[in-house]
Order: sequence, then structure tokens, then C-alpha cells
Amino acid sequence: MTQLFPDIPEPSELSSIPGVESPEQWKDGLLVPPGEGEAVWLLDELITFKLGMVETNQAFSLLEASAGPGGGPPLHVHYQAAEAFYMLDGAITLMTGRLRRRVTQGSFVHIPSGVPHTYRVDGRSPARLLLLYAPAGHENFFREIGEPARIKVLPPNDHLPDMQRYVQGLVKYGSEILGAPLGPG
Repeated sequence: MTQLFPDIPEPSELSSIPGVESPEQWKDGLLVPPGEGEAVWLLDELITFKLGMVETNQAFSLLEASAGPGGGPPLHVHYQAAEAFYMLDGAITLMTGRLRRRVTQGSFVHIPSGVPHTYRVDGRSPARLLLLYAPAGHENFFREIGEPARIKVLPPNDHLPDMQRYVQGLVKYGSEILGAPLGPG
């Protein structure tokens, strides 16, 4: 078979590409296969890192977050980064500023920096969100404060985070807790 784009490896050749060792190796693109990426537990969420400041030259970071029914972060604000997310699975109640909205699978949300927000997972199934922060850097909060996930599943019910460390980490990364998580709907 003749390749139309000779510089692009055939899929069979991709498995022989050595591990990425420097940002220079990402100049032509990067593939993160399904299920791959470092993962941490933070509060009641599983956070999986897909791309960060190194891979995107500080442009944005991309993470996958999973949270169980009723789960979600406290009301908070990011002063130095905008947040956006795409709902992969499940449904949430989202509060941004003074607005509450139901967000379902396939929805995209953009939250400008400086806008308070939180969410609660609705229903009996977990929710999965693809999170984007711009500019990059906020992923380091999750990496620094989170506990390495022993397996890529939601944290155990008895997983209790160090809230003082959580709050200090938010401040370090230009964010702040403003209130409690959303209560039951």
C-alpha cells in the first residue's frame, strides 16, 4: 500500500516509537491511548492526566475526571485559568455564578476565570468529564495535592483528603474555595 503522507507512520509502526523524553518529541503531535495517563484521587474524584503544560508548551492542560453519584467539588473559583469541560458520561447539576443548569452527556461548558462554580453528580451513575484549563498549570494542583490512584477507579469511600493541604494548594495555584459542595437535589 502506498502512503499518501510518507512522514506519518502506519498504525503498525506506532508501537515501535520509543517513550517521549522531551517536548521536542511532541512538536509533531502526541497520542494518549485510552486508559493511559497518570491518575490521582482527590476528594471523591479520580483525575487522569492526559496533557499538561510541558506537552502543550503551557497553552492548556487536559484531564479526565470521574466522580460518583452525589459527588463534586466545593464551590470554588480559579483566578488564573479558564476551565472548560465536555461531559463524556452521566449528568450533573452545574452552578456557575448565580446560574444552575443540568448538564448531560455530550454537553460542553466554558467557565471564564474569576467565575465561581461547582457541580454535583446526578443520578445513580458516575459522571466522566474531560476538563480543559487554559493556560496550563492547574494540573499541577491535582498532581501535588492528589494521592496517586493505586488503581484507576473512584476513590474508596473511606478516602479522606487533607482539607488544609487542599485549601493551601488551591491558593498556591490561584484558586479559592468559596463554599460547600452542592447539596442533594
